[in-house]
Amino acid sequence: MSSQTICRICNATILPATSAQTGGLCMPCSKGTRYHHVAYLSIEDFFAKCSSDYCLAPNLEPHPGNANFKAALTRLSEEAGVSCCVIPVGEYEDADSELEPYSDRVFVAGSVDEAVIANWARELRSEFYREERPGAEMPREYSNDQPGWFLVWD
Repeated sequence: MSSQTICRICNATILPATSAQTGGLCMPCSKGTRYHHVAYLSIEDFFAKCSSDYCLAPNLEPHPGNANFKAALTRLSEEAGVSCCVIPVGEYEDADSELEPYSDRVFVAGSVDEAVIANWARELRSEFYREERPGAEMPREYSNDQPGWFLVWD
């Protein structure tokens, strides 16, 4: 049996044949389909760039507003087991100055119990799911190489 190797971008375990074919990348990274976000911001950085209340969860009605979202996410980031909360930015209204970031999700890294995330999802009126393998959806540099949870608003 051949030994496995690691993708140069996302650190996923890949076979040597895949590595040889793609130049050391897993298939999603080699095809550019691994990550679809333009930035990954802390709670503080995200809300510092927002002037509109609809930058996070723009389809949520009634919308809680930036101050309420920021306060709730700050409390979430202080929960036991949470190592960090990161907001993946889908797009900027003003890409040149990176103002008005838009996102429909928050990533919560760490060993947090599902019941804790479910309570936060209820409070924030979101859906949630677990990223089972670090690096599968969230770049490892932002997830502290830990699995985590996504809170998502459609």
